[in-house]
Amino acid sequence: MLGAGESDVGERNETLGKLLYSAVAHLAMSGDEALARKTNAAHRADRLVLDFDEAYTEFIENLTELPTDRQMQSLQALDAALSSLAAPANAGLRTEEAVRSHACWAEIRELAGSVLFEFGKIVSH
Repeated sequence: MLGAGESDVGERNETLGKLLYSAVAHLAMSGDEALARKTNAAHRADRLVLDFDEAYTEFIENLTELPTDRQMQSLQALDAALSSLAAPANAGLRTEEAVRSHACWAEIRELAGSVLFEFGKIVSH
């Protein structure tokens, strides 16, 4: 969960990148809160994953300054956790109910919180 004053995701740390910060911040939110931020009701769980993937890819492709090792490791851990959801066998984990209550999404929230922490954001767990 984001700390006080962290609700405006548009004006954040340039090192992390605005789009990536937004995607990670949404992943750090409670399941209901994150899903409420997605407007396409038919594919909100998938959109959480895709938003991160697109922003992470753009971030990596356009790096102008290298993140620290800890920052990069936190991003890679989050990316790996989200990538594991892409397997056809894990289709049940890409549902709104799973986002709200499955243990893998609780882990994703923790990993997203770690990314925000490593990039100097205030996160309360």
